[in-house]
Amino acid sequence: MSKNKENYGWLNTKSNSAKTLIERAKREVPDFADHVKKFEHQRKELNEAIFDLKQEKCVKIQLSWQQIAEQKMGILKDQCQHCKELSL
Repeated sequence: MSKNKENYGWLNTKSNSAKTLIERAKREVPDFADHVKKFEHQRKELNEAIFDLKQEKCVKIQLSWQQIAEQKMGILKDQCQHCKELSL
């Protein structure tokens, strides 16, 4: 049996929820609380970075569709007899 299983055998219990296990580990495992705080901070930074990337992607897609629409409208105006008459 490994050292971790001997010292922290309660991690293998099925009756405890993940939240309960994390709270217990924060109290009983050395430096675990620091690791949790670091992980939460990194997760927050990662979520912010993902959000920024999604925003950039949405803007690029929107600009791309806007360019396509402008091109299509230009083609339609060139082909439409009524539009040609109005521009004269």
